[in-house]
Amino acid sequence: MKTRTEYEKMIIKEVREMPGEVLPQVVKIIHSLKEGVLSAKVRHKKREAKGSGLCGRDN
Repeated sequence: MKTRTEYEKMIIKEVREMPGEVLPQVVKIIHSLKEGVLSAKVRHKKREAKGSGLCGRDN
């Protein structure tokens, strides 16, 4: 697996290759992706915390 820095460099390279007029759309896409990932994490954590309530087991 690559490091965070390697991924950031890859992302920056891709963004720099984009024409300037599409950059506002790129920002919207990245923002939407970020929101989706964060909301999925929150939903996953809520499910883990909820459990079944039976003897401390998750069913």
